[in-house]
Amino acid sequence: MDKVCSILICSCDKYSDAWELCFKSIEEYWKDCEYDIFLLTESLMPKREYSKVNTIHVKSRNWASMLHEALEKIDTDFVIFMLEDQWSIKRINQDRVSYALQYMKNNEDVAVVYFEESKLGSVKKAVRESDCFNRIPFGAPYRLSCAPGIFRKSFLYDLTSNPISPWDFERIVSFDKRGEKVRVLEIKDTNWTRIDETGAIYRGKWVPGVGGYAKKLGIQIDFSQRKEQSIIDVIKRKAKDFIFNINPELIVKIQNSNN
Repeated sequence: MDKVCSILICSCDKYSDAWELCFKSIEEYWKDCEYDIFLLTESLMPKREYSKVNTIHVKSRNWASMLHEALEKIDTDFVIFMLEDQWSIKRINQDRVSYALQYMKNNEDVAVVYFEESKLGSVKKAVRESDCFNRIPFGAPYRLSCAPGIFRKSFLYDLTSNPISPWDFERIVSFDKRGEKVRVLEIKDTNWTRIDETGAIYRGKWVPGVGGYAKKLGIQIDFSQRKEQSIIDVIKRKAKDFIFNINPELIVKIQNSNN
């Protein structure tokens, strides 16, 4: 196993029903994964063993503090950070992950490399960096996010030093001055495809299509434990997305002003 980088799946007991899908997806679509995998949660264990998964139990209940406890138990300089519902439904190219990791080793000012490509000039204001990467400039909304990618562990630890939620990390910490002098990149030609752009769970419910995907992997989801989004839920979400996309920068400023 690569001892420079690890995978950290950030979760909690409340979302344990997503673990098997997450682990199985990694097994299916990242067969040549070279990294140890760590699952962060409070007290539960996965229902079945996965050879590459190590469970880290934490005492904290605040998300940032939980994250710190886990990072302190991981001895690699880089972590591939993801949430439990952010697994890929298509093959992950290990060569491209290795290239991004090597690039970070050779360029100390690169703090993050995300695996998904955003549209140039869109919400994240991505600009072309090279043939392999786009760069997300400082000051762009959602410059930092919980989307799958490689983090320099020290950078992730430093920027989560205050008690915050994952949503505060994305909305507020993206503008933190401590990130002004580092580069945040994303791999061109996406190397990670989520079942939905926000992941498999939205506002506590499974997004449409998860049940069919799970059956493909031989997993039966218990929808009595977590419901699937209804047509009304989907319509409401599309309406909110439409409003947000009219002026995302203004909306993020308004949201941040309330914190």
